[in-house]
Amino acid sequence: PLVLLPPRAVPLCTWVTVLFGGVVQQLGWFFFGFGMIFFYVFGLQADLSGLWMGMMDTRQATGIITAIEDTNASENESPVYAVHYRYVAANGAKVEDTAYSTGYYPEAGQRVTVEYLRSNPEASRVEGMRRTIFGPAAIFVVIFPLVGAGLAFSGLREGIRAARLLTIGRLAFGKLTSVAGTNTTVNSRQVMALTFSFRAHDGATYEVTSKTNRPENLDDQSEELILYDPDDPTRGVALDALPGSLQIDPTGVIRLGRPIACLTTLIVPGLTILGHGLYLFFRFTT
Repeated sequence: PLVLLPPRAVPLCTWVTVLFGGVVQQLGWFFFGFGMIFFYVFGLQADLSGLWMGMMDTRQATGIITAIEDTNASENESPVYAVHYRYVAANGAKVEDTAYSTGYYPEAGQRVTVEYLRSNPEASRVEGMRRTIFGPAAIFVVIFPLVGAGLAFSGLREGIRAARLLTIGRLAFGKLTSVAGTNTTVNSRQVMALTFSFRAHDGATYEVTSKTNRPENLDDQSEELILYDPDDPTRGVALDALPGSLQIDPTGVIRLGRPIACLTTLIVPGLTILGHGLYLFFRFTT
C-alpha cells in the first residue's frame, strides 16, 4: 500500500473526521457554543449607552416614573428593577421607555431627569440608571466565545492542512528524534510535541513535528508513518496523530480505524452551528 502515489481518493468520512476532529478544534467549538449563550443572556444586555450617547447630540427633559417591575435578574446579588417612565421631548413627542436600576428604585410618580437623543427622542436613559438590564461590565462575557472561536479557527486551519495531505501527501517511515512538552493541557493531559525524521522521495532527510495529548500513540513503534507534502516535505504529520485512528487498508486507501468517529466528530460543531443558527433566525425574524 505504501507505493500508492497521490493524488488519492479519500473516503468522505475520513476527510470529515480529519477536518473537524482535532481536539483543540473540538474544544474551541464547545467554548464558542457555550460562551455564546452567556453572550446572549448578559452581553447583549450590557448597557453601552454611555459610549454612544456621549458622542451624540443629546437633550434633557423631566420624566415621571409610571411603574416599577422586578426583572428576576440580579447583579452582584442585588435585584435589578425595570423602571417605566414617560416624558415629553422638545419637539412635542410623547415617549414611554424603560430604565433599569440595581438594588434601588424610585417611587411611582417621582420626577427624574431624562437624557435623550435630539435626532431620536425615543432613545433615552434616566440619570443614574441604565438603558439595559446589566451594566457595561457584562460585555466582558464576550471573551469566552472569542477564545472559543480562536481555538476553533486555529484547529480548523490545521484540519484543512491535514485533510489536504490525505489527498496529495506522500507516505514515508519516520523515526522519533525528540519529545518536548508544551504549555497546553487538554483533558488534564499535557500536549506533547513529537519530532520525526524521515527520508522523502527526493532522497533528502526532513523533520516534521506532531502535537498530541496522547504521545503513547506515536512512540509505540520503532517507526511511524509520516504523511508529507511532496512540494514541501517540511509540511507533514504523523498518521497516528490525526483523529479517527487512521489505517491504510490492503488497497492503499486511508480509512478510519473507528468509523463512529465520523459521527461523533460532527456532534459539537454541528450542534453549535445549528443551535445558534436557529436562535438567531427566530430572534431576528419573529
